[in-house]
Amino acid sequence: MKQQREIDEESVLNERRSQPVNALQVSDKNAQIPTLLDLSHFSRLLKVYRIIAYVMRFINNIKRNSIKLSGHLSSDEILNAELHWVKIIQRKHFEKEILDLSKGKLLEKTSSIYSLNPFVDEQGFLRLKGRLHYSDFEFSEKHPCLMPYKDQFSQLVILDSHNKLPHARVKLL
Repeated sequence: MKQQREIDEESVLNERRSQPVNALQVSDKNAQIPTLLDLSHFSRLLKVYRIIAYVMRFINNIKRNSIKLSGHLSSDEILNAELHWVKIIQRKHFEKEILDLSKGKLLEKTSSIYSLNPFVDEQGFLRLKGRLHYSDFEFSEKHPCLMPYKDQFSQLVILDSHNKLPHARVKLL
């Protein structure tokens, strides 16, 4: 035999109205994509850039009030992915140096990059000063971005340049 319980109608409506909503918001501009993407599985740099560009597009598309993108990646999206990746790799290996230089502090003499005369440009990239400063080259050629020697990404950049130039030796790169 079923027992019926008397339920207060107002308490049911209040309970129905106050259902909790679970939400998660991540707002880390320097999201650690390298921990999500193992570069040892890739032999082509463009493939890495395309994956990062799609991830960045996805993040853009889930934001409210953003222009939703679809279809093939544009060259700007791939370039932005490349620049984003360079920043992440630099921050991963040279975080203390970037913070010190951004605050106008001098690097400690014990820093591995002290002798390279580094600086942080307006966009937040760690670059090198040198004799090319007085040349007629473009800014990015006069002041190349500093990349860590033993990082998998740096190895992919070298391999990509090696394949683009008719299998040039490392000294030419």
